[in-house]
Amino acid sequence: MLGTPTPVTQGLYRRMMLDTFNEKDYVGVPTGFQSLFGRPESGSKSVFDAETLEFDIDIVRSNKRTAKLVQRGIMALPIEGHTAVVKEKYTERNLIPPLGEELSPIDANQLFLRTLGETSFQQKSRLEKMRELARELHVEQHRRFIRLFEYLASTVVLTGAMPAIFGTTEAGLTFDFKRKATHTFTAAASWLTAATNVLGDIDTGCELVRADANVTPDFALASAEAMAGILVNTKILANADNRQVNQGYLVTSNQVPQKFKHLIDNGFIFRGELMTPKGHSLHLFTYLDSYDNDSGTDTKYLTADKFIIGSTQARMDRVFGPGERLPMAASEESYYQEIFGFSPDAAPMPVIAGSGGIVNPQMFHHDVIVPDHKKSLMIRTQCAPIFVPTMVDAIVVIDITP
Repeated sequence: MLGTPTPVTQGLYRRMMLDTFNEKDYVGVPTGFQSLFGRPESGSKSVFDAETLEFDIDIVRSNKRTAKLVQRGIMALPIEGHTAVVKEKYTERNLIPPLGEELSPIDANQLFLRTLGETSFQQKSRLEKMRELARELHVEQHRRFIRLFEYLASTVVLTGAMPAIFGTTEAGLTFDFKRKATHTFTAAASWLTAATNVLGDIDTGCELVRADANVTPDFALASAEAMAGILVNTKILANADNRQVNQGYLVTSNQVPQKFKHLIDNGFIFRGELMTPKGHSLHLFTYLDSYDNDSGTDTKYLTADKFIIGSTQARMDRVFGPGERLPMAASEESYYQEIFGFSPDAAPMPVIAGSGGIVNPQMFHHDVIVPDHKKSLMIRTQCAPIFVPTMVDAIVVIDITP
């Protein structure tokens, strides 16, 4: 046991140190919007490739034209009104994922200080302290990246584009996935006005998904403001009182189908099933998670005044590319494991409730930078994420406040 540099006078009473409290353990790691991407059930893909920098995807657009009828005995050549069947046209997208990087230093003098929960009678060695610090720093770096992923995924869903630099609005630093302009529209009148035709706006959005993406819209994400407008809407309330005409009636007692389990497991809150006058059925969810922006302001991932219509049938991919450093030598890997107590391929991850495999260690790349003076070292974690809304027109976003 190491001696204390300066003896500490202890009181006469017996002492006990209670379990330490770390508020970081209570700060949620959000994965709601991320749960919309990479789901095998919808044909979506998750790609983890540490050796490839550029990723290509070919997207074929289709239509719903019908075949034609002709009179018997007459040569069936294309005539007016007939469209010849030709080889499909496709769009090729070339993507280079942006680089995320977090650096966390450990200074030699830190290792002489008391760590969280350490007592003068149970001192830890400097190597033990360094390993504890390394674990804590790795977990915090991962937390920050997962919040970044959630921001990127939510931005893609809300705008149809993903910034290559956090918070940028420059076109040259944005991946624009070319969602149709009609799929983001403003409500005819504010949903906060009780007599507004909320259901009409929702039907319009559902029909856009059906017409342009060829899938059935089956869920919606409502901001707090949008949900408040739905709950006070006079037409919805009037139909709720007429049990024989179940149009526009918000059903809250039904069980949630299994296909929506991933939404609930990752933080979305079920509010009911909404039936529209035109026969569309949407399971309605809200989302409360938030992050601190650069100025420290609490910011919702689901932006205020937005109502999102989507489909669990839609393909939504995600790609995680390589980090940016020279290949790690075997001696570097061995040194990393010796000083930290774990491999760079098995760094500790934060606890995430019900993520369903959304967070995968292959998303991250770890290494350590040790200067020649050996007075400090730098833990580095990198990632290269891109969230690809392959069926980009399967989403409609309504701004509820004109």
